[in-house]
Amino acid sequence: MSNTKQARGWRAVLAMVAFAVAAIAGLGCATGPVMDTTPRPIPTGTLVNRDVTIIAEDGSFQLQPGEQFPTPFATSALWNASIPANTLVNTYTRARSWGARPVIIRQAGKADLHGLLLFNNAIAAAVGPGSQSYYVNLPQDKLDNARRGNTTVVYEMMRYNVIDEYGTSQQKDWYSWILWMSSTPL
Repeated sequence: MSNTKQARGWRAVLAMVAFAVAAIAGLGCATGPVMDTTPRPIPTGTLVNRDVTIIAEDGSFQLQPGEQFPTPFATSALWNASIPANTLVNTYTRARSWGARPVIIRQAGKADLHGLLLFNNAIAAAVGPGSQSYYVNLPQDKLDNARRGNTTVVYEMMRYNVIDEYGTSQQKDWYSWILWMSSTPL
């Protein structure tokens, strides 16, 4: 066998060994998405509407119009749940099991509404305003829609960082708070 053929053979063997080592190392290092899911409480919020009061049915808290409030309760039950915003309205039947509390939504000069209110804890990976303070804003069209007998939902999003198995950082969104509303008890 000539030296050239022998050298090519060794190069091929070395290339296969190098590929196998790289593949094994790569498989051994692969991990799922990385994020710090340690719950982080959000201490306060603001009810933005100047003509709306939200009252717990059990009397345990009351959110005053246009005022900042201490977070009355929070859950971490929803992290990693997959609930697209376009189907969120239909999840009110499960809301109590996630920690939502029944409330009365009182708007000056209008009929009271019933609701289920959920405050979600942030996680350590969460960033941005929705992960620092709740900004509760109930659009008038949603309030009116609920008074017409429909179940409506309003919410705020928070952003969090995820690092995938390749080290690429992505930002994703999740619910900071959710309020399901209706003209009848939910």
